[in-house]
Amino acid sequence: MRNFKTGLLILLGLVFTCVPGYAFDHQYRDYDQLLHSIVVSKGLQTVVKYGQLKNDPAALDKFVSSIEAVSRSEYDNWTKEQQLAFLINAYNALTLKLVIQHY
Repeated sequence: MRNFKTGLLILLGLVFTCVPGYAFDHQYRDYDQLLHSIVVSKGLQTVVKYGQLKNDPAALDKFVSSIEAVSRSEYDNWTKEQQLAFLINAYNALTLKLVIQHY
């Protein structure tokens, strides 16, 4: 029975480390929440609170870390829509990071 439990634990560990898609949030919940906190509509104008983001970059840094952690093989297994959303969101997040580094 002990060997069975040990084998089961090893198998579960392999499944959770080998199956792509568990780590990355394709709903972009945290990134969406960040954007809602720093992007403000003022009439017909949209303003980004770069100062606020520069003072508290933790949420942006967390999202950038999550996109950096995506492997090529994981990305290749996504749908075309998931890939496009990922690339657009990665571009925008990295642009925000670049802006606040020089703000």
